[in-house]
Amino acid sequence: MRILHYWDGRRGVPRRLQIDFVKKLANLCTLHVYGKNEIEKDISPIKYQGSRNIQEIADELKSDILLIPEYVICRGIPGLNKCRIPIVMMEVDFYATDSCDQDFYKKNNIRYIISRAPISFEDQNISSVWLPFSVADSEFYTDPDSDFLVGRKNKVTFVGSGPGSSNIFYRTRIDAINLLNKTEYFDYIGVRVPDYVKFLKEYIGALSCSFPPLRFPPAKTWEIMACGTALLTTDFYYKNILFGKDECFFVYKENLSDLVEKVKEITNDTDKVKEYTKKAIKIIQNRHLDSHRILELYCILKEVHEDKKLTKIWGI
Repeated sequence: MRILHYWDGRRGVPRRLQIDFVKKLANLCTLHVYGKNEIEKDISPIKYQGSRNIQEIADELKSDILLIPEYVICRGIPGLNKCRIPIVMMEVDFYATDSCDQDFYKKNNIRYIISRAPISFEDQNISSVWLPFSVADSEFYTDPDSDFLVGRKNKVTFVGSGPGSSNIFYRTRIDAINLLNKTEYFDYIGVRVPDYVKFLKEYIGALSCSFPPLRFPPAKTWEIMACGTALLTTDFYYKNILFGKDECFFVYKENLSDLVEKVKEITNDTDKVKEYTKKAIKIIQNRHLDSHRILELYCILKEVHEDKKLTKIWGI
């Protein structure tokens, strides 16, 4: 099976969640990446030219499947609507825009969507499957049997976009940050942290939010848990499917009425934090590493290649 993945050159979080993950397919099948600034000879033998038709690239590489990133990244691919091989879209931040052209999938003959959020596209006659987020095996490694909380700042932090963002689903997150910024228990850092993992491991807890009313867990859910940092989040759907029934993170209400209280609990109850975070690390290491998820991605693409019905690995 030969996979062609298109990338538009973006860096930062989109790259970590998309192409850095997809590149691990190279251990399971023949993978080629075509796009801006992709110069690794083994997987990117064709130099990027913005005007070249994507089917020409697929023909030259003898690709079986075109794997593309989400709508906001892939909509400018030349000749996408004339592609003759199956197109699979990996959708990460579909909620980041409310202006998605609903005819885009039909116009470009996109028959398959792999969604990193628990949502189905089958009401649009598109075969879709939920592929939850995961973390890089070694990059996010924390030894659950070590004293991983020793020496950390006894505060909760937040790393990512906050006040100033125009994302319509960030309202609860922004309100939470603004509220906690008035306390002594919180550090808001923002975006572009040089060493994201090292930074998360400097704090005893980290804030997240599930995009109410969507209630979908973002990638930082997995990343915070993997770092042995206490996750503080609004509630989200399918949490038992993902992480089991045992409590392994802290939940605050969407109206923020108990948010400060939850932060105080994290900073004052070391034993509870250790219990939750140790369980969280083990769950991540047992079920949610990139090595687990990339095998699931490979199996999905194999079903596409063999024209089989997609298996709902996680139920959606």
